[in-house]
Amino acid sequence: MYFLSILLLSFLLPHGDDHGDHSHQRPGRSNQGSISGIIIDSQTKDPIEYVSVSVYLIEDNSIVSGGVSDIDGAFYIGELPPSKYKIVAEFIGYETSTLSNINLNPQKGMRYNTGKINLVQKSIDLEAVKVIDDKPLYEFETDKLVYNASDDIITGSGTAEDVLKKTPMVTVDQEGEISLRGNPNVKILVNGRPIRSEVSNISASTIEKVEVITAPSAKYDPEGMAGIINIELKRGDYDGFNGSIRLNARNNKHYSMSDMNGLTFYANYRKDKLNFYSSISTNNKKGYSDGHRYVTTEYYDSDLADLTEYLNFTYNDSNERYSKRIQLGLDYYLSDELTFNWELGFDSHLKDEIGSQTFTEPFYGIFNTSGVDDRGNYDSEGIFELTKTFKDYPDREIFFSLSHHNHDDYETESLFYDAEGTDANRDESTIVTNLLGMYEMSFNYKLPITDKEKLEFGYDGDFISSDQSMDFELAGLEGINDFYYDRDIHAIYFEYERELSDKFSIKPSFRYEYVDRNITSEINNINSENYYGGSNVLADYILYNNQNQTPVVNSSYTTFYPDLHFSYNLNKKQSLQFGVSKRVERPGSFGHGRGQMQIRPFPRDIYSEGFVFVGNPTLDPEHSTQYDISFKSPAPMGFFTSSIFYHEITDKIEWYDDDSFANLDVLTFENSAKAYKHGISFFMMLAGQVLGGTYSKESLSDPSDDYELNESSTFKNMYFQ
Repeated sequence: MYFLSILLLSFLLPHGDDHGDHSHQRPGRSNQGSISGIIIDSQTKDPIEYVSVSVYLIEDNSIVSGGVSDIDGAFYIGELPPSKYKIVAEFIGYETSTLSNINLNPQKGMRYNTGKINLVQKSIDLEAVKVIDDKPLYEFETDKLVYNASDDIITGSGTAEDVLKKTPMVTVDQEGEISLRGNPNVKILVNGRPIRSEVSNISASTIEKVEVITAPSAKYDPEGMAGIINIELKRGDYDGFNGSIRLNARNNKHYSMSDMNGLTFYANYRKDKLNFYSSISTNNKKGYSDGHRYVTTEYYDSDLADLTEYLNFTYNDSNERYSKRIQLGLDYYLSDELTFNWELGFDSHLKDEIGSQTFTEPFYGIFNTSGVDDRGNYDSEGIFELTKTFKDYPDREIFFSLSHHNHDDYETESLFYDAEGTDANRDESTIVTNLLGMYEMSFNYKLPITDKEKLEFGYDGDFISSDQSMDFELAGLEGINDFYYDRDIHAIYFEYERELSDKFSIKPSFRYEYVDRNITSEINNINSENYYGGSNVLADYILYNNQNQTPVVNSSYTTFYPDLHFSYNLNKKQSLQFGVSKRVERPGSFGHGRGQMQIRPFPRDIYSEGFVFVGNPTLDPEHSTQYDISFKSPAPMGFFTSSIFYHEITDKIEWYDDDSFANLDVLTFENSAKAYKHGISFFMMLAGQVLGGTYSKESLSDPSDDYELNESSTFKNMYFQ
């Protein structure tokens, strides 16, 4: 009612002109004065139309005139006799602004210009508010599920691992391994780029949302057989200075809160064309595990006597991880349609690991191992992004980015071996150096054809250079292994999306890639003068490998990745999605999963006992055509989602026991020609409680008679939180 009264008064009282020059004196008698100015929003700096401006006589505080601002935010109030005045500017949703001590007289001037008057937005108190809809914690799109972590107060502390534990279909085990629907072969992204360090280095309070993509379109890198998890970080959207500080700690039966804690400071400053954001975090983490392994292997042969082998040992492992991370970012709004973004990130990390294995069969021995990061271990990255939008076409966008990431890691691994009653006791150490450089370039163009029809295409470039060295000492054998790995990927993609009706939409896409890789592994400076000959299977393998070194592997190939998605809305809340896509596991990829150990023909775990584990540099990439049908629906105080999937796989990468080396038990990888996998998964949240699980079966088919490449397996898991 108050606002309507002011608005009515503004029409009854004399008005100024709505257009033209707002600072000139209106024609009239020379002893008549005027007050003019422009009213703008204090945050956006945009002019505000229809602001009520009232003029009061200071002498008795009586209202004498008034007006309303025009489309340019300008107002003009004339025919004011000489006196002292004040003006009051009022508009719904803004704080009232008052300007006093306006003195109009013939000596000092009869025209007064206030300049720009800033109105500050305010919250409006109402007697009742009806919420039509709100932003849910979990949202479903055509080809992905979105968890809005920043809206969940429970995930405000801890690390990214704690956030992922609340993300549908995602599990994180005690060692920090991340799985999607029970499969650890998942692609982890941060802001759409592959993560190059552990997710435990990311503070939960800096995460905006998590996207889970089980059947990614061709727009995304096809690597990751289980799918993609994309973690979006906050960038800061509020004017002025904003900040938060969070402290978290936890304890268990092994460690106290002083051992496991973290601190995060997040700040954002935004004004005019600049938005600066930053975060600083520390994280201390300790872990402990112990267990027992007992393996019995029986061999049957019609011409030989049956043979049984036993392996029996207990183990315990503890580790401490310390990390510090700083991130700086800057958005520069050159215009409303052109934005530049720069980001710099740096994190340092230290890791201490202590392990012990006590063997009773087939021999007795105690192996005490340790791994210490005793030099400067760090990850650094730099990112530049350009985003161009178009005022007349809101969904049209051009995006370009360049990024680089450097990873320097140094570690000293030590072993003390105690075998009672023997002379084989030894105390040895190995120095491991890992230098990694990665560069990425991408271009993306979104082109809306109609309101219900969109086209998107782009280019991705991914370039990796890795240099690893191991200066080892093992059973008196000394030497250096140098491993080099370079890989370049060039990809182009096209994606088309069409909403055929309110219920049905379709999204076909394809991606074409060219991959070039080079692998070199060398063993240098071998010294076997002090080697306890035949006492260690790893040392025996190294000597064999030194005489039969793997040649340089150079290979290149192209691949076409088609993709198709359908979405059908049963009603406003329930929907069905169908997707068919082609995925790949490239041997030697980085991030989460098996990584370079798949292709490095030298044992990475130098002090492992019982077998030799090495990679295979001649592995072919594993490709999978994946079919996925999912159903999503709300549930009482939560929601439910379930999916059925079927995969046809070529060149399946499998663990393989290589018996081609005399007196050596070598575990490596091989390709099986075909594989088939099918299963079902579900996830539900009821009143904040999480229940999920996966069941799948996989069978291998290879033209060889090798049983290891023609086996079957069943996987089952269930989790509750």
